[in-house]
Amino acid sequence: MGRVGTWAERPILATPRASSLLQPFLIVNPRSGTASPSPEELREAAVTRGVEVHFLEEGDDLQDLARSADADVLGMAGGDGSLGAVAEVAIDRDLPFVCIPFGTRNHFARDIGLDRDDPLAALAAFDGVERRVDVGRVDDRLFLNNVSLGLYALLVHRRERHRRRSDALARLRAIVLAAREHSGKDQFVIDG
Repeated sequence: MGRVGTWAERPILATPRASSLLQPFLIVNPRSGTASPSPEELREAAVTRGVEVHFLEEGDDLQDLARSADADVLGMAGGDGSLGAVAEVAIDRDLPFVCIPFGTRNHFARDIGLDRDDPLAALAAFDGVERRVDVGRVDDRLFLNNVSLGLYALLVHRRERHRRRSDALARLRAIVLAAREHSGKDQFVIDG
């Protein structure tokens, strides 16, 4: 079981935390989502709450950043894939994880009841609230809310590789490429 912060829950402590008690760290994927608010607006709002912010750059490794952060609360502003990678480190380090919906679809944020259209409101989770959620693993990979197999997983992977195009074109290209590559039958063995 992992821990995830959400602004809709009751505080862990009887009183709100003092900013100096925790060292929160937020990783922002500035290429995620639609840009409302802008990554800079998100950073400004986080910094006013006392949160250290790191914008992902080309070549950064999400999990390495999360592992090396001098923090006792880890947050990620990005899509479901980025959230999962940082949540895994938070679980390994036994730290609270804060989900900031900043991706395109934000399935995990929706599933835990966050307003997917208001990433700034989700920053309130850094103020000492907690909600526990179940997570799963397939082999060594953690997943937060769902795992995909077969053709759908291939489609999602292909779509992500073509995100510079419009969302509809990326989906269409993923379908065409996956259909070309996918031949034969898949076989799944569950529990022996």
